[in-house]
Amino acid sequence: MQGARKYARLFETGQYGKLFIESGQHARGLTFNMWIVPDGRVIKDPPYYDKDCVEVYGITSGHPGWTETYGWLHKGAWQEDFYKLVKEKEDALEAQRIKHENAQCVTQELDRQHTEDILSRY
Repeated sequence: MQGARKYARLFETGQYGKLFIESGQHARGLTFNMWIVPDGRVIKDPPYYDKDCVEVYGITSGHPGWTETYGWLHKGAWQEDFYKLVKEKEDALEAQRIKHENAQCVTQELDRQHTEDILSRY
């Protein structure tokens, strides 16, 4: 759904420091929710009913399950922390892509050399 797709693809459900992120999906698309967790607390499941956690990213409009749009429910310092996490994830994915691309280039070069070696011995 709008505002959820990019982030839901980057993050697995879990706690990231003081942020708890839930990436999910339903029949019509991806979902993404985020809560602030109190200092020192570690949780394993989304804190839907925990009064000490505050949802800061979630459904801002639309009909849930059909046409929902996701965005910031509350703005504050956590946004900067979240965007740092996003940058780290994107940088790690880019490094992985480059590593994979380089490995493909090495493999192609080895294949080319092998072919040339076979042909040169004819």
